[in-house]
Amino acid sequence: MNKIKYLLIAFAMLFLASCGDDVVYQYNLGSASFEVTVLLEDWALADGFDNIWVSSANAGEIDDYVLNGGFVLFYIYGNGVYSPLPYTFPELDGDITFQTQLTASYEYGYVNFEFLDLHPTNPLPPPRNYRVKVVVVQGDEGYIARDVDLGDYNQVVNAFNPKVIELEVNEK
Repeated sequence: MNKIKYLLIAFAMLFLASCGDDVVYQYNLGSASFEVTVLLEDWALADGFDNIWVSSANAGEIDDYVLNGGFVLFYIYGNGVYSPLPYTFPELDGDITFQTQLTASYEYGYVNFEFLDLHPTNPLPPPRNYRVKVVVVQGDEGYIARDVDLGDYNQVVNAFNPKVIELEVNEK
């Protein structure tokens, strides 16, 4: 049965490749990755909050295929490694210890970022730029994700082999 499935997929890929420019190219096994740099000036205070800042970027790869059967993973880059979001940063202000947290979400055509400052008296906006690697998987019909530690960026890349793309990032 698996051989038939792979033959059908190969035939469909050949057929789509012969159709010309009207066909939307599907990335490596339906996955792609790109990097978003969220700059200090990209953040805006969330309506009604004094400790939550938000930012969004265009991401055309997040389409109906992703929303109906795929998923998006986010990894922050720092100290030479990619760590999964949400990511909590311990902070110190004099003798006050508190936390900040960077989270991410997605919707059709966009990736969204949220920065939460839990300082008890004086929340501040994000203190630095953040580099976030976004991995978009259009579908996981083979249930590959079930056998992968999705918190480990290297395992995700090895399992899904996402096509790395350059993305023009604009604020929402």
